[in-house]
Amino acid sequence: MSVVFGDDGRGRVHGAVLQPDKMTGPKTDVVALTVELTLEGQVVWADRAARSLLGNGEPVGPGIDWFEHCADPEHRAVHRREIGRLIEADNDRPITFEGRCRAADGAVHDIHWHAVIIRDADGPAVVRLTGALLADSEDGRSMAAALEQLLDLRYAIDEASIVAATDRKGVITYANDTFCAISGYSRDELLGRTHRIVNSGYHPRSFFKKMWATIGRGQVWRGDVCNRARNGSEYWVATTIVPFLDRKGRPYRYLAIRNDITARKRAEAALARAVDELEAANQHILEEQSRLLQAEKLSSVGLLAAGVAHEINNPLAGTMACVKQLRDGKVPERRRETYFATVLDGLERIERIVSALLSYARPTASDRDRVDVTEIIDGCLLLIRPAMHKGRVRVVHARPEPPEYVVGDRQQLMQAAMNVLLNAVHASPEGAVVHVGHPVEGDRAAIRVEDEGPGIPEADIDRVCDPFFSTKPEGTGTGLGLSVTLGIVQGHGGELHIDRAASGGARVTLWLPRADGP
Repeated sequence: MSVVFGDDGRGRVHGAVLQPDKMTGPKTDVVALTVELTLEGQVVWADRAARSLLGNGEPVGPGIDWFEHCADPEHRAVHRREIGRLIEADNDRPITFEGRCRAADGAVHDIHWHAVIIRDADGPAVVRLTGALLADSEDGRSMAAALEQLLDLRYAIDEASIVAATDRKGVITYANDTFCAISGYSRDELLGRTHRIVNSGYHPRSFFKKMWATIGRGQVWRGDVCNRARNGSEYWVATTIVPFLDRKGRPYRYLAIRNDITARKRAEAALARAVDELEAANQHILEEQSRLLQAEKLSSVGLLAAGVAHEINNPLAGTMACVKQLRDGKVPERRRETYFATVLDGLERIERIVSALLSYARPTASDRDRVDVTEIIDGCLLLIRPAMHKGRVRVVHARPEPPEYVVGDRQQLMQAAMNVLLNAVHASPEGAVVHVGHPVEGDRAAIRVEDEGPGIPEADIDRVCDPFFSTKPEGTGTGLGLSVTLGIVQGHGGELHIDRAASGGARVTLWLPRADGP
């Protein structure tokens, strides 16, 4: 069935006679007509179908009394009652009713009416009647059911959403109760105004410029908009704007359907703040961890300082003696090369010790790379040699062949190994041996240190990595060494394991990811 509607340019739809499209069976003509009345029942406008069909001896036009000239005398009370009910409700909710009308030729027609109050910004409120007249009773019932469904849909949308209609310039011509409730403005305050009345200033002009460009092209626009209510509070709405187009494809009306998403936006903002706070807290933790690492490193440097100074003084004294002999010309020509070689050897030894100490103590950004575990131990042994000499402790290093590489930051891994080696040397009695090895299991390799000291009591093994816990005499340790070591190892995706060695001493194993896999 072909359905064709016209528009009078003011957003009112002309009725039309609807003809079946090449259908079999009895012919069914459907007539749709629209009339607008004052609240007192005077006709202010009628479309072509209404003008040609209705009117009891007088054409339907402005000023005609609807109840006297159009309603069938037997149904005038029905028309008055239903339209009166609509006006008294004063809530913009449409109604439907069956109302009989008298035609110009005297015929009587049963018409299914859809009635709604239209509050147009250009004039007073009017009652708009849209009717469907069908010759066939079965089609009449179908049309009535369809109109009833449309009415129910509109009511559901009005109840669930914020609905507003505007003309092509954006002037509000319809606002439902939900719009009034959330904005705090009365309907009279909204009608005839644009949506600038609820503009919060949150969005830049370019935001609305893009919106108008989209709907001006006849396209549907969707987006989230922050509005401001009359009391100054802000509320967010998920908005869909649908343009209605004339026969030339130009928008003549816009319908905006919005849903309140203020709670969701507040939750999102709270979540964003929580994420920012967590990121700030995490950054603070990383900074504190870095300071703690450096503090523990400097503490170790303090423990090493005296021994390192002695380690430097020995070659320095020999070097100075050789240089003095050479300067005074007291060295025979045949022995000058030997003296120069001694000076060079002493300086290189000092340079190695100082470089190792600076490399160990200097703070640097974490840099993961392939690290040779043998080089880590060699660097540590160079620095703890004085402590070894003082305690008369030997370190036996079982070097892996071929070299074993792990993934990590060289300085941090050196600090972890240094803490474990110093603990082993200090815990060992005179003449003891500290063993260093590198077992491998699948995709991980280890730095394992075993001493011949008294070991760690079973009751303390689970506590030795706690910050500030120490088994050393008071004043000889910070209690941070193994805590820092645990943090470094775990930060590299590894594990720290502490148990008892075969000798009865402590065995500490630093498991780290292998660089070259199993």
